[in-house]
Amino acid sequence: MNLSRVECAGPLAYGCGTTDGSGQTMTAPVRFCLKWALENMSKETYVVFNMDMRDRLKEFCLRLLAAPACASKAEAFELLSLTLIEVENEFSGIAFDPAFPRDDGRMYPPRDDAHRSVPGRDDLHRYRSQGHNTYFSESGAILIVDLNKVVLLDKAGHNARSITL
Repeated sequence: MNLSRVECAGPLAYGCGTTDGSGQTMTAPVRFCLKWALENMSKETYVVFNMDMRDRLKEFCLRLLAAPACASKAEAFELLSLTLIEVENEFSGIAFDPAFPRDDGRMYPPRDDAHRSVPGRDDLHRYRSQGHNTYFSESGAILIVDLNKVVLLDKAGHNARSITL
């Protein structure tokens, strides 16, 4: 599945990996499609069994590492977001809230307002979260580092390169 081209229907059809009739693929920010999906997601919680946050984080990392490498920052961001939401829906026991609260015990994808620049690194995007930073490279690599500089996840991009800080 090519995550950089989201196939959408209904209200998402405009600009999300569909064509405009001329055969040209319209591209819109992946964030639009993700935002719509999250806002319209059922409030039901799908729980196989409850796991503590440490075990959910481990499951999230395993799934993310097992996924194919991404080719762009947008694709990597989408992969991380959808994988995290999937794991939390299955194992947290906490209903998804599209407002992304910080205190309900559930892990959420990076928020737009958490984006920070990386001085001297135009190729990197950093998102500050509670207890860690998540970095995305333009080539699709993902790096999650805790506040003590311990690497929690290192996933290479499509070019087989990891992020080095």
